[in-house]
Amino acid sequence: MYNCLYGQHNLRPIRVACIGDSMTEGVGTDDFSTQSYPAQLQTLPGREYVVSNFGVSCATMLRNGTDAGRPFGYIIHPAMRNVIDFNPDIVIIALEVNDCKSYNWENFNSEFTADYQSLIDTLSMLPALPEIYLVIEPYVQETPQTLSWGFENKGYYEQMCERINTTAIDNHMSVISLTDVFKGEEAHVYAPNDHPNPRGTMLMARAIKAHLLKRP
Repeated sequence: MYNCLYGQHNLRPIRVACIGDSMTEGVGTDDFSTQSYPAQLQTLPGREYVVSNFGVSCATMLRNGTDAGRPFGYIIHPAMRNVIDFNPDIVIIALEVNDCKSYNWENFNSEFTADYQSLIDTLSMLPALPEIYLVIEPYVQETPQTLSWGFENKGYYEQMCERINTTAIDNHMSVISLTDVFKGEEAHVYAPNDHPNPRGTMLMARAIKAHLLKRP
């Protein structure tokens, strides 16, 4: 059967699941359904794709990750069940910035790689045998608000990036790095709540789309 992603004819659209945190959910936008990066990604590839937003604000890659003392490990969140039921052909994982919060990284960083691998293994066993892309999210801007959330510039983001790159190599998967996606646009891409605004999510979607369209 012909798959649209590879220039072939298919009986159904290609299902794209966007797994992530508040940057995926669209917290810095006015309308998640039209302005989040998955929503903007939907308008870019064309009609042969169906992009679904499975972002969960505060979610972590770490199974034991928390926010304000509440558990937020993505793999144990109900959204994970929804991803499995969706049975995607492509999975975009943009889920790790909240792991860089001091209280998460300092307590559980030794578990990060194993937890990431567990998520990959779960997704890899889905019936659709999805292509999986590992996204390195842009780091948050340093403001009094983000500092209060636990984002202290202690080098944890850089440590995490190294582990994602190693995980990608070990699994023969592609990394989509968004570390510099806002470069030169810093004054225009953040909402008052320090999350990407619609311009920021558009830049994220554009960069991810470019990688998807490179596939043969």
